Amino acid sequence: MPHRPATVPGQRRAAVGPHPDRVDLSVRDPSEFQVNDNGARPGDPAAVPGGEQDLGSPVMTAAPRKSLFGRRWRGAELHLFTGGLRVTAPDGFGRTYRWESVRVLQNHTRVNGGLVEAVYTLIDGDGTALSLGPGHHGLLGRHLQRVGVTSVTRGPVFVDPMRWGPEIQRRVTAAQLPAALARLNAGERLTFGDVTVDRHTVSVKEKTCRWADLHEIRLVHGQVYFEKEAGRHVLPAVVSAGVPNLYVFLGLAEQLR
Repeated sequence: MPHRPATVPGQRRAAVGPHPDRVDLSVRDPSEFQVNDNGARPGDPAAVPGGEQDLGSPVMTAAPRKSLFGRRWRGAELHLFTGGLRVTAPDGFGRTYRWESVRVLQNHTRVNGGLVEAVYTLIDGDGTALSLGPGHHGLLGRHLQRVGVTSVTRGPVFVDPMRWGPEIQRRVTAAQLPAALARLNAGERLTFGDVTVDRHTVSVKEKTCRWADLHEIRLVHGQVYFEKEAGRHVLPAVVSAGVPNLYVFLGLAEQLR
């Protein structure tokens, strides 16, 4: 099989259907964002809040949605940088995540074609998690345990999740995909929730398929389908909300098939 360079996947058949959870994973340069919500320009060290200069240049910020509920998160802020992100609140709450180490769960829920939930759950190395965005992470307790989550804090509902959410996915994928591919080439196995991959095969629970025999992976309506040919499933479908770093996995599939 010819080797393909490790690149961040773009809009491919990983997402199809009338209302796919499609995310353009091309990593944008921070200079495309001329002015942040706080008036800071990318690359301006004075614009980095909380002394987080080690996270690099600012990319974008977001404020919480106005609500009669969730008073704790009034005044909270989401800051995305070239090296990671930071969530802060006036009560002293603060969480920092780096693109090369954070794991992300994504849950998109649509009703009659409209997106009603867009939740991104960020998981630390110790299993503590923070969910951001409108809605619920979509997983039961046993499913959270399966992906190594020990506790979940329901965080702020920041406005415009389809602006900052896909940006998080782009940055995480760009930072982690090359290293993940190198680990597979070195003979390691990687696990993404119920999905396990190595250099030659992909497995869901107790069923395994060779990459060479897999025609297509489709992400449709919150489900990941594995097809040998159109309409013929060779592995059980999995809920996309339970696949940590979903687009890292899809990027690996793009390289290995």
